Amino acid sequence: MAAAVHADDVVVSAPVFVADVARDGVQVVVLPPVPGEVLAQGDAERVDVVRRLYVRYPGSPLVGLEPLMVALADELGLDYRLLPVITVMESSAGLHACGFNVTGYGSCRGRVFESFAEGLRVSAATLAGYGGDTAWKLCVWNQGATGCAAGLADNYVAQALWMLEEQR
Repeated sequence: MAAAVHADDVVVSAPVFVADVARDGVQVVVLPPVPGEVLAQGDAERVDVVRRLYVRYPGSPLVGLEPLMVALADELGLDYRLLPVITVMESSAGLHACGFNVTGYGSCRGRVFESFAEGLRVSAATLAGYGGDTAWKLCVWNQGATGCAAGLADNYVAQALWMLEEQR
């Protein structure tokens, strides 16, 4: 176990293998955001699945935040691939984000996030609040419940579900 490490204004303890990412010439270890949280057996593999998705987007500012996404998914009962796929669909893995909003939360209007981690946390909690299965969450995320009923998000949902299945 590593000593306590500062990550996104929260001190946590977790295995060092989680992430070791160079940012602006500074070596940073990015860990889950909950004090004392340690990734469970098998989480390293899921983190690696998400990391392989972001490798396809050179320069993605989300590299290193994969453990946070896995931890949020576990905490909120989401598919661990859902949030990363939405970041790809909405902002090309953060390359075309509006500020720290990499998920297209609120169509990038209104709320301004102070960090990528905050945007990911709010987005994950919002998705979890939609209820239903992953397809429903994607549909409501993209078009709202009324738009889903009208079939307005069918292509978005189909593409996102295909991407989810590709991430294994």
